[in-house]
Amino acid sequence: MTVAAWVVLAVAAFFVGFGKTTISGVTLITVALASAVMPARDSTGLVLLLFLTGDVFALRAFRAHADWHVLRRLAPSVVVGVLVGVLYLQRFTSDVLLSRTIGVVLLTLTALHLAMRRIEREVRDHALPPVVTAAAGATAGFTSMVANAGGGVMSIYLLNMKSQVLGVLGTNAWFFFVINVFKVPFSVGLGLISWATVWHAIVLAPCVVLGAVVGGRVIRRISMGWFQRLVLLLTALAGVRLLA
Repeated sequence: MTVAAWVVLAVAAFFVGFGKTTISGVTLITVALASAVMPARDSTGLVLLLFLTGDVFALRAFRAHADWHVLRRLAPSVVVGVLVGVLYLQRFTSDVLLSRTIGVVLLTLTALHLAMRRIEREVRDHALPPVVTAAAGATAGFTSMVANAGGGVMSIYLLNMKSQVLGVLGTNAWFFFVINVFKVPFSVGLGLISWATVWHAIVLAPCVVLGAVVGGRVIRRISMGWFQRLVLLLTALAGVRLLA
């Protein structure tokens, strides 16, 4: 890869750590940046390994605050979603098709993030029916498997939780750690993770660490609203580029 590509990947890795210790939507930009400078299948495997590195920091900070009742309810449909994603990747092996799939996922999740406030007002005082839980879990599993982008779906689903912010963060931390570990054997079997991918992840790991440290220190000092708008704009632009 060129020096410019390595710089882009370093920025992407930084946002993994930053997103894991601040707001999950930030990690969408990692998917966008990595897929912009690498073949889609290689970028999917690399981002998974970077996410696992970031999950360590999320668990360290929030592991004691998970809502295990929510996780148990989501588990069956998430497994189904991941397996459907595996079948999709087995059947459609083209980098061009996978790039466009990631582009569609990024644009869809950007739209969902923009709709989050309205959704929050509508569901805040209503319990979600089981079919919604099943749909959310399956969608999160599928988008996580094919594009490492299940965070947007989970963020919207967890809006209905009555727990404190730490509860949401802890539930997210455990959810994505478990699902990412679950995805590793499938990713290896599909050829998404190779020794080259592992080496790239090792080289970029310090950037993830730096992002986690910075995120933990600046979370209370920056305007997350404006920052998230910038992230969503960049993510949408990347999604459009991948569809071109």
